[in-house]
Amino acid sequence: MRQLGEAGAVLFECTWSRNGKQIAFIGADAEGDIEIFSIDVDGENLRQLTRSQEQTFIWELVWSPSGKSIAYIVTQLPKGPVNQIFAKAVVHIVDTVGGD
Repeated sequence: MRQLGEAGAVLFECTWSRNGKQIAFIGADAEGDIEIFSIDVDGENLRQLTRSQEQTFIWELVWSPSGKSIAYIVTQLPKGPVNQIFAKAVVHIVDTVGGD
């Protein structure tokens, strides 16, 4: 077993790239914002793929067949009831080569 990323980091929803060379996951950046990252399976080349402008909730990462992009669902965190999270969700696509 091998650890990828920092111990104690908040990471979730990991998904393998189609070629098996990278893993994408959702985690917190240095400011505590939830973002999408990728890392090579050897633990090298950790990259932040998204840079949200507001507090968001991200889920359902899916690699494209070519491996050049990831589709995901995102919504702004509501100031009101939590059930609004799903009502305002949209699909975004991020480039895995150059980031957002």
